Amino acid sequence: MAPRLTIGEVFADPTARAFVLVWLVGNLLVAAGVSFVGISAADIAWQAHVGGFLFGFLAFPLFDVRTPRTLVF
Repeated sequence: MAPRLTIGEVFADPTARAFVLVWLVGNLLVAAGVSFVGISAADIAWQAHVGGFLFGFLAFPLFDVRTPRTLVF
């Protein structure tokens, strides 16, 4: 299992940085009233999506508790 990235490492990784930026820009467009694929932007609680994303992004280390592996002989 790969070690999790720190916040600084996420923004240094081009793929992770692109995902975060595209996700945030998409939510900001929904907030501005832009509709995607025929879905009315007024029906989407973009504030909840942004808040949930930020909470999960910043609080992830609190929930990603790694337990030590036991060796089986």
